Amino acid sequence: MRCVLLAGCLLGTALSHVMATPFPDGAYTEYWGRADALLPGMTRIAEDLAVAGEWEIVGGRRVESAGAGGIAAVAKGETVAFVWKGGVAREYPLLTVNLALDAQTPVPARVMFHLFSDGGFRAPKGGKWIPVNPDAASNLTFQIPPSRGGRRYGVAGAGLIDGFKLEFNGRDLAGKTVSLNKVHLNAGFYEGYFRRTIAIPEGMIWEAVADVGVFAEFYVNGRLVEDASIVLPRPVAAGPEMYGARRISLKNYIRPGENILGLHVKRFGAAPFAYLCGSVIMADGRRVLLDSNTNWVWNRRAPDNWAAPDYDDSGWMKIKSQSEVPREVGMGTYYKGEDAVVCPMGNIGLSYRPRGSMPCYDGNIKLRNPSDKKLYFSENNPFRLEVMLPPGFRDKNPELAWEIQRYHPDGTFAEVVKGRVSEFELQTGTGASRFHAEETKSLAGEINSAPLPRGIYVFTSRLR
Repeated sequence: MRCVLLAGCLLGTALSHVMATPFPDGAYTEYWGRADALLPGMTRIAEDLAVAGEWEIVGGRRVESAGAGGIAAVAKGETVAFVWKGGVAREYPLLTVNLALDAQTPVPARVMFHLFSDGGFRAPKGGKWIPVNPDAASNLTFQIPPSRGGRRYGVAGAGLIDGFKLEFNGRDLAGKTVSLNKVHLNAGFYEGYFRRTIAIPEGMIWEAVADVGVFAEFYVNGRLVEDASIVLPRPVAAGPEMYGARRISLKNYIRPGENILGLHVKRFGAAPFAYLCGSVIMADGRRVLLDSNTNWVWNRRAPDNWAAPDYDDSGWMKIKSQSEVPREVGMGTYYKGEDAVVCPMGNIGLSYRPRGSMPCYDGNIKLRNPSDKKLYFSENNPFRLEVMLPPGFRDKNPELAWEIQRYHPDGTFAEVVKGRVSEFELQTGTGASRFHAEETKSLAGEINSAPLPRGIYVFTSRLR
C-alpha cells in the first residue's frame, strides 16, 4: 500500500502546493502571476488559386470571367466541374484545410467538393451537395479533413495537396455560365519566431529549469534544448492541449554572461501559445526569470541561423502587451488578432494534467524522495524527504518550515504533522545532480516523520 503526497520537487520560496478546488488563498500566486504567454503571429497558407492556366473545365467550356482573377465556364449539360491541379507544397503535414470561394450561378444549382490526391478524386468523408443561389455570389467553405493515421496528402507522402474539383449540378444549368469569383485555399497555419537576450550573473549556476509549450521548440545560444525527464504534474489551464507544457533542463545550455533565448512555435488549425516559464538559480540564491513576456522580439519568418548569438534581430517586431490590444479582437486566451501579444493565462481556471505531463519546481528548494522517483510513500515506512538548497544560503542560517495536511473527500484538509529543518550541511552527490551530469554542491537536510496512513496528502514548505 502507498500514500501519495502532492507537492513540488523544486519549490519557489514561500509557495504552497495543493491539489484541491477551490485553491487556498495565495496558492500558485507567484507561478501563475508570471505565467503569461506570447501568442505568435499568424502565417496563413492563403493563396489566390483562380489562375486560368491552372484550371481545367470538365463538362463545359471556359469563358472570360468578370471578376479579377476569377474563372468562369458555360455548362454543356446539367453538370460542369472546375478542376485545379496546381499543387500546394508545405514542410509540415496538412491538417484541416479550408477552401473558401465565392460562386455564382444564373439558375439554382448545387456544388460538391472533391479532393484530388494520389492520382484520384474523392469527396471528403461526410461530403454533401451545397446549394448555390442564382445571380448573387455565395460564400462557400469546404474543409479538407485531417489525414488519417499520420498519412500526409499528396504524392509519396510529400505533404502535398495535388488539387481539387468543384462539381456544379443543376437541372437548368445547360448553356448557363457558372463563375468562381474568388478562391482561397487556407490551411490555418500559425508560425512565429521569438528571441530574447538575457544576462546571467557571474558565478556558479545551481539549477536552471523551465516549462515550454507543447508546440514550441526552445533554443539557448543557437542550440535546441532537449526535453528532460518529467517527474510530476503541474497545474495547467483547463481544457485545450495547446496550453500544455513540458519540462526542460537548461543546466547544460545556459551560462553566466549574455545568453540568447529562442522560441520557434508552429501549429495548424489554431494559434498555439509561445509559452516559457522558468528560472536560473545561482549558487548564492539569486534568481533570474526566463519567462515569455514583452522583453522578447519576434518575426513570422526567419533564416536557419535565427537562434544563433550573432544573428541580427534589430529588424524584428516588439511584443505587445494585452493592454495595447483592442477589445474587439479578444482578450486573454480568446485573442484572435495576428500580432504577437502577451496574454495572461490565469483567467480560464486551473486543473491538473495526468501524472507525468508537467514538472513541479521553479525555485530555491529541491525535495527528493530517496525511495521513489515520484512523491509516493509507503504507509509501512517512516516518511522521509531530502531537502536541498543553494550553497550560498550556508551563512544565512536557513530554516525550512513544513507541514503535511490530509485531504478528505468532502474537500477539507486536516493537519497531521509539521516541523522544521534547521540543520543543513554542504555536500556534493547524486541527490543534488539527478537532472544533469555534473555534480553540484548543495546544502542538504532531511524531513522525517512517522509513517502516514494510506491517503492523499498536501505538503507545504516555506524557506526562512
